Amino acid sequence: MQRKHLIFFLVLFSCLQTTSNALAASLSVTSNGSDGVFAPTTSLTLSLDQQSTFNFTDIQIGQGLSVNFNQGGLSVGLLGLNDIVIDGTLDASLLDLTVTTPGRIFVNGNIGANTLLLEANEIWLSSTGIITTQTGTTLSAPSVNIDPAGSLTVQNASPTLSPVLTPIGSGGTSTSSNQQLSQGVLIVNAVPIPAAAWLFGSALLALGSIAGRRRSTCHS
Repeated sequence: MQRKHLIFFLVLFSCLQTTSNALAASLSVTSNGSDGVFAPTTSLTLSLDQQSTFNFTDIQIGQGLSVNFNQGGLSVGLLGLNDIVIDGTLDASLLDLTVTTPGRIFVNGNIGANTLLLEANEIWLSSTGIITTQTGTTLSAPSVNIDPAGSLTVQNASPTLSPVLTPIGSGGTSTSSNQQLSQGVLIVNAVPIPAAAWLFGSALLALGSIAGRRRSTCHS
């Protein structure tokens, strides 16, 4: 019996590891953490002279702080390994910006970009959050949570183009109305549940079955 339990827990650990790897693989690009923690204590300008992709572990821009870049017309990646919190201002107005993490992204402040791609396990736009892009915004996560008071604006969209929220899919949440969208299209891509998650569920069922058989044996 002990050997069966050992085998079960080895399988369970493997399923959890595979699920984590599958989530990381679903990101368009992942951080290697080589640039460490990014948590400035004063407003600053990030230089793009040597690199346009930053591999952070944590990203935290505090309230009242502003982060911008010294060049425009480039594609820039801010990659994290843990939760990303934007309480201040992230100004990439002339850039195509990608922000990714296998954790969560919280937008409580301001993000501006030419185009913006946010990828995470969860994305939260709070009532104080403001996202402004010139040509498009894409939010990609299994769970996308948008407060009705939050602001999502695509400035260069046709004035006749109605705001559209498409589609969140299973596990996602959104507001029932799109009044927080001014113009343009907000594209929200749901990430399918990795196959490993179903293996994890099967492993839990197997554990219940083993426990049930053990109780039956003891009672008999």
